[in-house]
Amino acid sequence: MLSWYILSLGNDPTTKYNYEKVYTAPTCCGTEAICAIRAFDDGHNHPLISEQLKFEMISALWNNRGTPNVRLHYSGREQESINIVCNNYLFNKMAPV
Repeated sequence: MLSWYILSLGNDPTTKYNYEKVYTAPTCCGTEAICAIRAFDDGHNHPLISEQLKFEMISALWNNRGTPNVRLHYSGREQESINIVCNNYLFNKMAPV
């Protein structure tokens, strides 16, 4: 079952430990940075951030529009959020298996 997680710690939206699980859909206002994600639980109240979810995060940030699993908000750090998600996604895609 998918759960909502709010980005509450740190600046890296691809690090599962930076999220806090919430039990209702969060209200986020804006289009600039990751506010919350919806994902499967890792069994320890942290989200499992799949490659598909990372791609959805990138799409939401580049299009300045939330998706079914990504909510955005206004932030002075929007470019930093985009860079972190994109760089981590590219690193993971290019890293040797």
